[in-house]
Amino acid sequence: MATGIGQLTNVLDPAKMGPDGEVFLDGFLAGDITSTLWQRWLPASTRTIEKASIEPPSGYATPTSESGDYDFKDLAEGFTVTYTQAQVAIGFAIGRFANLFLDPVAKMEFIRMVGNAAARKMEADSYAIITDNATGPDGSALYATDHGPNSGTAADQSNTGTSALDYVSLTAAFTVMARLKSPDGLIAGTRPDTLIVPPDMLVKALQIANSMVVPGHSAAAAVDGTLATATTAGQANVVGGWLKNIVAAPDVADTNDWYLVDAVNARFKKYIRKGPTPTTYVDIDSDAYRIKDFMSYADGHDNTWRYTFGSIVA
Repeated sequence: MATGIGQLTNVLDPAKMGPDGEVFLDGFLAGDITSTLWQRWLPASTRTIEKASIEPPSGYATPTSESGDYDFKDLAEGFTVTYTQAQVAIGFAIGRFANLFLDPVAKMEFIRMVGNAAARKMEADSYAIITDNATGPDGSALYATDHGPNSGTAADQSNTGTSALDYVSLTAAFTVMARLKSPDGLIAGTRPDTLIVPPDMLVKALQIANSMVVPGHSAAAAVDGTLATATTAGQANVVGGWLKNIVAAPDVADTNDWYLVDAVNARFKKYIRKGPTPTTYVDIDSDAYRIKDFMSYADGHDNTWRYTFGSIVA
């Protein structure tokens, strides 16, 4: 899978990371980062990442009179934004005797391995946003049936299901997401373009997306066991045209769950603070060669349930 190189260089600039920064970044990019396809990686300026999200006060409405003033309303702080702050460090040493015979290339490889370890740690925490399904800013789980009603209706909204991935469930999820509404009661404009699955389901996901005709168009050769009826025989499969990315994420541990994301509008975010590390030096007392690194980052979302769908399969 492709890595969002532009996002990474904004927050992990090797020029600001000391003489070993490029080696670290090379190892980091080798970690096969896929969360940047649906999560925004941003530089953090303070430990307090965000206080609250601002919800629109209302939608468009007919003016009270042609010459009357606009109905100005104050922007109110909406739901508190939920982020999980992480501070992680790594350090190890090579004894004086081993260091005496260790060539510089081998030392660079250690730094590259640190970069790769950093990538895997940050990637795991990114995917935990969706797989943990924790309570979000609106008081409901990220994927839930009881997200608050929009303006003018008492009905809750749902962005979740329990169906296994197949052509029918995938197209149904597209429909659910397309009908989700913003707080002012208008269509949110969700356009899912990224499908996230565990590696166990990658082949099935690719078959569903890339088949020329509707998967399972004949009972004798069904891909996923659905739509094997005469009414769908030979129909063109258009699902592949909707999806820009199919991500096989090893950090999705459940072998049946799957997720859809509108990567353009979703507000999944990772705020990163990376200092001038990794640092390497020879300890003045022990003559041991030491490598250390430290990172601080926060993962979360800004009430973004309208732009994602999760099927939590029992």
